[in-house]
Amino acid sequence: MKWVPWMIAAIGMITTGLCAWGASEVLPAVLSILVFGLSLSFFWPRRSLIWALLLGCSVPLAYIGSNLAGFRSAFPPQPNVAASLIALLPSFVACFAGYAMSFSRRVLVSPDRN
Repeated sequence: MKWVPWMIAAIGMITTGLCAWGASEVLPAVLSILVFGLSLSFFWPRRSLIWALLLGCSVPLAYIGSNLAGFRSAFPPQPNVAASLIALLPSFVACFAGYAMSFSRRVLVSPDRN
């Protein structure tokens, strides 16, 4: 079952990339990042940094991949594709929050009993 978090991360990357590529607003992509980042980091907290990088880089990868495939987005990032790296911010915030919730759950449920 080691493939389950990676499959969820792949689904999150695809969902986030499609939301960012097809929408004029950033809210659908940010909500997708928040949902997948929180859940991945909560259930698999040791890989929080990896989840944040994967989900945050899915937005620029969607634009680059679509340009390479010959598809043009109706709402390209301005001034260029590098501007879409701003998606790393909500990704790191969501993954940090998921890690913090996982850490607090471990501390509250099984505190040290000296």
